Amino acid sequence: VIQVLSCTMIGYGLARFRFLGNKILSAAVIIIILVPYHVISIAQYLGFVYFGFGNFTINLVDTFWPMLILAFTGLGIKEGLYIYLLQQFFRSIPLALEEAAYIDGAGTIRTFFQVMLPNARTMMMTVFLFSFCWQWTDTFYSDLLFPKLQTFNKVISAIQVFSTDKGFYDSYATTIAQNAACIIIMIPIVIIFLGCQKFLIKSIATSGLAN
Repeated sequence: VIQVLSCTMIGYGLARFRFLGNKILSAAVIIIILVPYHVISIAQYLGFVYFGFGNFTINLVDTFWPMLILAFTGLGIKEGLYIYLLQQFFRSIPLALEEAAYIDGAGTIRTFFQVMLPNARTMMMTVFLFSFCWQWTDTFYSDLLFPKLQTFNKVISAIQVFSTDKGFYDSYATTIAQNAACIIIMIPIVIIFLGCQKFLIKSIATSGLAN
């Protein structure tokens, strides 16, 4: 949810407002998409280990603060893609809608929340679906930022089945148990997809439309 809100505001700002550095920031969004997150993983990890300024630092690893900070600042998992999708969507919305709101006396904030957000509901739901799936099945950031917490992938990897009859480790039964655990973890994704698939299909159908 935080990723959707932050990416929506950033995408709207880049699409509708002209300011010094707008093109540079738009190019930075593309760079975020192209650069693998493995390249900046060490820098991000050290940044959260020594989070702060000067002598006032605190270790945020093994807390949920790193993920929250990344989500709020638009630097979370795949957020470059989400910003780009929302930026292109807002560019496709006619300027006449905003101009009519301004003529009626609405300000920038009111126009964004009452005019633009209702029109962007389909794309926001699509971004939410992508964001949820990538967050739910993520193993890279979870291992990097939560080395001590019991995340899904660690729990599944730790599943072992021992045969009571034979008295030794049963690799076949362990594989079955781990596969069953993977299926259980997929259930929330399936439920979310079934609820959001109409928004996903609609966004794909309308993403190529322009003013």
